[in-house]
Amino acid sequence: MDGDTEILNFIYHPESDMCTFTGSRYPMAGIIMPNLMKWFREELKADTNFRTSPQPLDLSKIPQPIRCPQFVEDVRPWCKFLTEDPEDRLMHGHGHLCEEIYMLRKQFILQ
Repeated sequence: MDGDTEILNFIYHPESDMCTFTGSRYPMAGIIMPNLMKWFREELKADTNFRTSPQPLDLSKIPQPIRCPQFVEDVRPWCKFLTEDPEDRLMHGHGHLCEEIYMLRKQFILQ
């Protein structure tokens, strides 16, 4: 890794039906993808009009962290950011598969 920690975002431009990625970490960042949405619809049979709304986040359902002071002390020199904040732990303590993002949005993961 080159040390670039800029977040990459996928941006859909509905007025042109085109997509881009932001950031500078990957070569495709900034490139306009004029046929990606058409490909999603035609090849994957994706309903690109489907929308879900995020559910309210109840931080009280997030379990307390399991603290290990020795581990934190040992990794601190290599970590830019350590936190026990419940929302940060929820958003960064899982993978980023579509299924997991959907579960987070719908709160299935906390039930």
